[in-house]
Formats: sequence, C-alpha cells, structure tokens
Amino acid sequence: MKSAGVSKGTFYWYFESKETMTLELISGGRDKLVETIATGYRKKTGTVED
Repeated sequence: MKSAGVSKGTFYWYFESKETMTLELISGGRDKLVETIATGYRKKTGTVED
C-alpha cells in the first residue's frame, strides 16, 4: 500500500482484504486477456499456417 501511495483506510474501503484485492486483479487480468484474444481472433482471416 505504501508503494502505491494508498492509505490502509482507503485500501480497506475498496477491498475487504489483500486476498480480495488479489482475486480482483486476477479476474480483471483474465477478462482483459479473453477480450484481447477474442478481438484478435475476429480480426484475423486465413489459416493457422498464414
């Protein structure tokens, strides 16, 4: 929290625990990855070999 410049009070206002924050980060990263893959897949045409 210190390196992020966030007070403990502010942190715990948004997250119940450090574990909750970690799960939110993982979930957000997963969602972004799926979105990126889906977008790239829709833009690509041709075969895998291309």
